[in-house]
Formats: sequence, C-alpha cells, structure tokens
Amino acid sequence: PRSYAAQRLRGASGPAMRLLPLAFDDDHSDPGSPEGGALKHILWVTQSLSPALSELTSMCRLRGIRLDVMLIAQQTSALTNQQLSQYQLVVGEHQWVARALCLGIPVCIAGQGGWHGYLTEQSLTMDSDNFFIATGGSQPDIQQYCDALINGYAKAQQWATGFKSSALQNWSLSALLPSLLDSLPAAGRLMLSDADAKEWMMVRNILAQQADDSRPLLQWLKQREISETRRAVLSAIIAGQGEVARIGVII
Repeated sequence: PRSYAAQRLRGASGPAMRLLPLAFDDDHSDPGSPEGGALKHILWVTQSLSPALSELTSMCRLRGIRLDVMLIAQQTSALTNQQLSQYQLVVGEHQWVARALCLGIPVCIAGQGGWHGYLTEQSLTMDSDNFFIATGGSQPDIQQYCDALINGYAKAQQWATGFKSSALQNWSLSALLPSLLDSLPAAGRLMLSDADAKEWMMVRNILAQQADDSRPLLQWLKQREISETRRAVLSAIIAGQGEVARIGVII
C-alpha cells in the first residue's frame, strides 16, 4: 500500500498500476496451533522504540507476561512460522496481522496511527479494507494498554482459532497464487508507447527512491553491531571489575 500510494501521488496510473492482494507466504507448512492457556508471551512489532513500550514491557513482566518488541527494520521477515507460532499474541500492522491470523494467533492492531485493539469479527471488514493499518485510533495510557491486552485475550484467542481456515483462504500465498497466475496476460512481445515508457520509468524511480530511504537506517543499525574482538575486550574488563561491573548497559 505504501508503494501504491506513493505512485498514485506522483501521478502513476494505467498499465503500470496493479495492486496485488495482501498475501502471507505460508510455504505450505503448518507449525501447529499456538500455545493455549493464560496469556504469557506477546510479540509487538513496531517501527520504532519508545519509553511507553519499555514501560509496558515492565508492567507486563510484573503480571507474569513476557513482551518481546521487534523493530520492523530488524529483518523481521527472517522470523519463521515455527518461531512466530511460539507467541500467543501478535501486536502490529499490515502483513503481521494476516500472518498471525493464518497461524491461528490472535492479533491487536497498533502502530503510529494509534491503537485499534483486538481484531474481531465485527471489525474484520473495516480493518482488512484498510490493509490492517492503524489509522485514527486512540492512545491509551500504559495501564489501559496492559488491561486491554489481558482482558480481551481469551475471547480473541477463541475467535482466531476458529478463523484460521478462513484466513488461509483469504491471505495465504498458496491459496492466492493459482488465480494470480491465471490472471497474467498471455506471453508475447511487449510494445510500449512513449507515454507507457515514461510511466514505467517514473514507477521505477519511485521504487528506487523508497529503497534508498530505508538504506541509511539499515546501514546505521549494522554499524552499531559490536565486533567479536570488542566484545571479548569488554568482557575481560567487566570480569576484572567485580560487583561494580554488574550493570545492564556499557557506554
């Protein structure tokens, strides 16, 4: 949707524009049902960290719940279906919502646009039409966040379990791929007019610009990774400091 919107705003339309459906790469595997019982393990996928999330993590810990926060820029696509299925609840937007539902995991929609709360049968149509992006949502305080996550879980978990087969039909790539392939035009030599060629070039430039916008952040994150040599030196320093070195962060 981000690329589609950027192209529309820049004037691209016609043959260069085709919005593919939201799809989850289920790789034809079924990791099994997520863990049942009381809520103990949450994954929160977000674009950036915040003091509020840190406070929420601490509050959840006091109530016996582990909240893992994962940045979208941290190669979240590397998270396998098996790993994701270890979580009982996923909080995020867009493909993370569809992916969790295809695995039978309840979801809360939350992002920079606010908090929508648990996805339910009543909100499914509206949220799916918006690609599960949080827009115009509320901004509860930390206590309200924590209470909402815990109090709404049991009902959401029951609904997600029953909705899993429908989710796979709606958003799994293995279910969508045959019809997508059938809709492709017949193979043949492509002839472009001058107008078509200009439009394709504009689309290419827009996509390249979006890739460049994300590259500085990924490069900065990579530069912040500590080397093994420096890790060994710091470990040696800490080992020689006794109780003084019992801290969580070294600057």
